[in-house]
Amino acid sequence: MILLFFYFLLGFSFGFPGVALQFYLMEEKQMEPPHMAALLGIISIPWCFKPLVGLFTDVVPIFKLHRKPYIIIGLCIAGVSWWVLPYTNEGMGLALFCGSFGLCIADVACDCLLVVAARNEKDEEKGKVQSWAWGLRAAGGLLSSLMGPIAYKQLGAPLTFVLNGCVPILFATAIPILEENVVKPHTDNTQTNPIKTLFEAFRDPKIWQPALFIIIVNITPGYGTVLSYFFERVLNFTPYQFATLDIAGSISAIVGTIIYKRFLTHVPLRTLFFYTLLLAWCLRWLHLVLITRIVPEIDMAFAIGESIALTLVAQSILLPIVVMVASITPVGIEGALYATMMSISNMSSVVSTEWGSVMASAMGISREDFSGLLKLAVLCNIIGLIPIFSTKLVSADLEQTHEKNDTEENNNP
Repeated sequence: MILLFFYFLLGFSFGFPGVALQFYLMEEKQMEPPHMAALLGIISIPWCFKPLVGLFTDVVPIFKLHRKPYIIIGLCIAGVSWWVLPYTNEGMGLALFCGSFGLCIADVACDCLLVVAARNEKDEEKGKVQSWAWGLRAAGGLLSSLMGPIAYKQLGAPLTFVLNGCVPILFATAIPILEENVVKPHTDNTQTNPIKTLFEAFRDPKIWQPALFIIIVNITPGYGTVLSYFFERVLNFTPYQFATLDIAGSISAIVGTIIYKRFLTHVPLRTLFFYTLLLAWCLRWLHLVLITRIVPEIDMAFAIGESIALTLVAQSILLPIVVMVASITPVGIEGALYATMMSISNMSSVVSTEWGSVMASAMGISREDFSGLLKLAVLCNIIGLIPIFSTKLVSADLEQTHEKNDTEENNNP
């Protein structure tokens, strides 16, 4: 139960300070959009190194334990970083990095314990633990969307950051009661080198081609941070309106997961990727309606509808990627390869954010001048065509595996 609650905490800790951080940087620190985009991109960097963190916890036990000490250390690092954030200017980037890095350490260690718990499930309950983990993480994100803006309006950004830091530290006090077996080190020479096995796996086209596909999907330039500035400075969205967008997105993510599981798991992966990426590309052009303010009277309603639609489609892209990664993972390096694939996705997202910030700066976008935003959106959307035509990297064999697994899952009680 404590292990599953961590994923609720993870969703909450990421979302709770979101509105406060956004307005803190925009209003109190008077940060320019490209600078803010680059700074927030730092938060994603630690998640690019999950395989290294996982390997480190595997080979370097603390007090003969490989997981619980790392969870406690990670949670404490995350908490202290949020405590420090409101009291530093030059170190804001470092504080955000450390806060994210601490949660990354705890997440990797918890994932390992979750795998052990999943292996002990009965056949008729397979997948139950993972489903609860994903569901609780989404629920934590939804609660944070409701509480975060209220905390910011009532307490201000600094106290909101301090409160967010208290959550992981308090949770760390419950970690010692988690069950974890002491893992004895191997004394023979028959143990396979996981790093060597991982590199050998990526020689297989069935692995490196999907990895390249994940990179292409995530690496195209984004302008989400600049758009948030536009919502606040031009459309005059309040913290509560931003919270409404977050709530709509969280609910849509849950609904999207249900829709995928009930209606889309039978669709071949390559086909599903092509049409969802095409639909997402079409929906992103709706940003131009907000940017050009064709119908300013319905800005908020239109933004909510667009957020719901894009989130639903995004879930239909994300979940098949998870299925695809699971289907191509060789026996013996399941955790390492999965973490590597997710890190590739995270690294690509960082590059996307930083690339978008450079383009925004080159087009002269600032806190007071958004005249280049339309050009930026059009250019980013044109580049966004590339992932649609990269679906050929998803092989037909993966489609058959996907269909086969779906059939087996549907036949099981």
